[in-house]
Amino acid sequence: MLIGQVINPVVCDAAIPELRGLPLVTVAIETVDASPRLMVAVDVVGAGVGANVLIAEGDAARLAVRNLSAPIEAAVVGLVRGSTNVQS
Repeated sequence: MLIGQVINPVVCDAAIPELRGLPLVTVAIETVDASPRLMVAVDVVGAGVGANVLIAEGDAARLAVRNLSAPIEAAVVGLVRGSTNVQS
């Protein structure tokens, strides 16, 4: 699992059936060298912009969405209190 911060929602005008209706967000993942890595994740908890979140990847993300055949690599599965800054 990873910790990051929601940057913005992702609007997808066309998608395969497995992704239709799923809320997508861009998340900045904090890294040890303080250079964030961006990823797109399905938001299953309704996190807002600026929220610190817990990210599940791979099969864990697909389980969170309850669709093991969906082409999903990451899902927001929790809200984290406080800062996600690993340098603090």
